[in-house]
Amino acid sequence: MEKINSKIIYIIVFVIFALLTILAIDMMRAESVGFNKYSTALTEYKKKNYETAEKEFSQVPMFSSVKSAALFREARCATLLNDNETAKNKYSKIFAFYGKSSISVLSLYNIGVLYYEEQDLKAEKYFKKILKKYPNSQYAASSQYYLGQIDILKAAKVNDNNKQKVISEGVQKLYNYISTTPNGKFTKQALETLIQLGAIKSEYDNLLIANAYYELGDYLNSKKYMDKTKREENWNSWAKLALKLNEKEKAKQYIEEGLNKNSEAIETDELYQIIDNYLGLYPTKKEGLSRLNGLFKNKEIKASDYILYLTCTTKSGKDETACYKNLYEKYPNGQFAAEALSNVFLSKYLEKKYYDVDRIGKIHMKKYPESKSAPMVSFFMGKMSEKTKHHDAANAYYKHTMSKYPDSYYAYRAFLSLNRDIEMFDEVNLDTAAVVFPYKKSMEKNLVIKLALLGDYDLVEEICKSDDFVQSWIAYKKGQYTLSCILARNAMEKLPEKPNFDDLRWRLVYPIHYWDIITKYKYTNNPVLLLSILKEESHFDSNAHSFAGAKGLMQMMPATEEELIKSYNIKKTNDKVSNDIKLGSIYFANLMYNLDEKILFSLAAYNGGIGSVKNWQNTIKFNNVDEFVEQIPYPETKNYVKKIIRTYWMYTNIYN
Repeated sequence: MEKINSKIIYIIVFVIFALLTILAIDMMRAESVGFNKYSTALTEYKKKNYETAEKEFSQVPMFSSVKSAALFREARCATLLNDNETAKNKYSKIFAFYGKSSISVLSLYNIGVLYYEEQDLKAEKYFKKILKKYPNSQYAASSQYYLGQIDILKAAKVNDNNKQKVISEGVQKLYNYISTTPNGKFTKQALETLIQLGAIKSEYDNLLIANAYYELGDYLNSKKYMDKTKREENWNSWAKLALKLNEKEKAKQYIEEGLNKNSEAIETDELYQIIDNYLGLYPTKKEGLSRLNGLFKNKEIKASDYILYLTCTTKSGKDETACYKNLYEKYPNGQFAAEALSNVFLSKYLEKKYYDVDRIGKIHMKKYPESKSAPMVSFFMGKMSEKTKHHDAANAYYKHTMSKYPDSYYAYRAFLSLNRDIEMFDEVNLDTAAVVFPYKKSMEKNLVIKLALLGDYDLVEEICKSDDFVQSWIAYKKGQYTLSCILARNAMEKLPEKPNFDDLRWRLVYPIHYWDIITKYKYTNNPVLLLSILKEESHFDSNAHSFAGAKGLMQMMPATEEELIKSYNIKKTNDKVSNDIKLGSIYFANLMYNLDEKILFSLAAYNGGIGSVKNWQNTIKFNNVDEFVEQIPYPETKNYVKKIIRTYWMYTNIYN
């Protein structure tokens, strides 16, 4: 009996194993077939052959990892063929069978929109479900708008006793939408509905409407409703609108009155922006600051620290140091304390007061390790330690700078300080790896990654609207290289902790374009440095124009271009990219020749002019290039030099 039972168990195990093997083979086959069918269907979809595409998408097997996306595409095809019932059915299947998929909320939203367009109140159920299950999704705000409009539709079908209540609920939802999304996709429609209903009654209502029109760029309508609000309480909105209407004197008046009487109610960042706008109304920043300092000489306001900080930036020498010292002592916990203390620190270093440098530097590193000035302080603590013969401490500070702030200008300077055998800007070979989808994690399971591999960029864009790295990648794939760079740069700046250099997202921030042309026309220049200049000058936009008149990939002034063409007998071709890079390279090589092959000085001259640099060389007291860079009088040029060197450092790490 035991032998029989054992045989039965073995048979059962064998059958289960065989079934699992068959299932695994079927799933592998389903994956392969699914990819092929999806790819074929997508090609037809892009050709607008929607009937054929719908049929091909329907043949993606159930076990394929892209089945949910295929169902979504089927629904889209059905919608485009005016078959809304089939579309709703397909979207419903996605939510029922792939509820955890990244495409699920989008499907719910689309069902709701289809019902709404048919004036069918069933739409309400789907938008409510989005607010309940996905309150933080990109579709939650739009759902609020639709629910408001649905309430107003419902009001026509209820008895008179409940009609006003239902309308009021709808109006509130529309106001909620406008307040959270003042420049949203449906803001204009929401405004029109509220106006038609006569629902703009309170001062707060008028302010919301005015601000919404402002965000939409309709300043005349904004003024119409702003005039119905109290200026004393909403002075910031009045001032912003006056600026847009070019009413400069009124803007000055509103800002001065508001800062004096009611600055506490304004968010800090908005207050700083208002002050920047105010200063822009004067011929020079100094004049505007003089006015503000006179107005609030004996009165503390919310933005006093910012006004003092801006005042410090207009000073130089000992007056600048004294101003920053006063700023730090007056507002040690303020937003500009780290910047103020770092300026005092650097002035002490330049004065060779190393005891003070050590003391102030340690305070800064302890209190402000995440501040923008922290990398500079860490690096110069290393320089100070070298000066005082504390070599182990110097190396520790340099290593700290590299590990804590790896993507900074000072990380490269620290690297060179630790590796004396390496010359600054030694020519390196870049592994010109392609820009690929920015995420490697869950490569075999992530729907978005698979759609990216299949080239369904439009669907990836819809699913990942809130992921700027994905949006950057899509812009890159569409050839929008400037937009791609900027999106990725901004997204990277928001990360509290930067990833390692091999992270694929870095390639989006620092892509390589025109490398063959750069190496062809490098002449005596370092090609990676030329790439860095090109990237920061134009972000690869060959049509870029600056306010000063510079143009092209290398942002050359037309007069400079003409001078080079005549001097070197250069023949321009129809290839604009090659012309720009060739002229930029010749110009930089010329600067290098005239500045004794000193790259840092040449970079400063590329931005600030060779005459300015030669003057600085004679007037600035410096012992090395680090001291020179920190004392460049033009903030734009100083930041430019650091930015180019940082970009060079990033390219050599990401691609080498």
